Amino acid sequence: MMRRGRNCAVLIWIAAVSLQAGPLLYSIGPDNNGVPRNFSSISNTVNSLFNLGDGSAGFNGGLTYDSADSSFYAIANDGAGNSTLNAFTLGGAGTLSQVLSLGSGFTSGLTYDPADGKFYAILHDGASGHSFLDRISVQGLSVTSILDLGLGFDGLFAGGLTFDTQNGLLYVLSVDNNGVSRVFSSINTGNNTVTALFSLGDGSVAFNGGLVFNPCNGLFYAISNDDQGNSTLNSFNLGGGALSLLALGQGFNNVGLTLVQSAVPEPSSVILVAASLIALTRLRRNTRSRE
Repeated sequence: MMRRGRNCAVLIWIAAVSLQAGPLLYSIGPDNNGVPRNFSSISNTVNSLFNLGDGSAGFNGGLTYDSADSSFYAIANDGAGNSTLNAFTLGGAGTLSQVLSLGSGFTSGLTYDPADGKFYAILHDGASGHSFLDRISVQGLSVTSILDLGLGFDGLFAGGLTFDTQNGLLYVLSVDNNGVSRVFSSINTGNNTVTALFSLGDGSVAFNGGLVFNPCNGLFYAISNDDQGNSTLNSFNLGGGALSLLALGQGFNNVGLTLVQSAVPEPSSVILVAASLIALTRLRRNTRSRE
């Protein structure tokens, strides 16, 4: 019985380590100068990976992932307000490339729809105050406005855009009557309707750091920021509410949050799993030699 208990303990340890290889979240935080371009992974900790670009543009317009080409896509905005769609991989900053010039005003979120192979982003028109949902075709190098969202989706305050692969709807965070980003709404591109569902939190924090849906567990993840600039990762479902998961530090307030469903284990996890397997093999050999 003692030998079996020791074996089970090792197996449980291996399973616990292996769980770290599940879906990973990724976000964009500030560099040392406060420019939003530091690409980081988020699991049970925040791991800074590399900086995007040379610091002349902030990657504050949204972040998403396309599993078809294993690439991340992010919208950057320069000092003149020019927006560009960029692609890169986990290979590092050297993989960054500009895909398409979008115009200006894309500061409110970005997501990818694997069903139609198109990207969706929110354009804010400073003149009218209205925001528009745009469809971006990388293949056709085109940007098409498909829906006037109205007021409250300004990326300086609002919080992100994501696609639910389970029901085919887009979801977005916009500001409430007090200008706090916490109103969670669905967007149906089939009949061009925007439906406000509920508000997150009590208004003491703004959910303006990004939004992503995880089809594996049916949860949404959003980054909130308090009045001191402290960023927190939260989760919630279509029933409402919000559960604080992890303190991220400061400056994650640029609608940049995505996930990789079939994530590759981080190097530390791979090493731990390998060590666990070796330990289990040796334990079995020693047990057999004593029997």
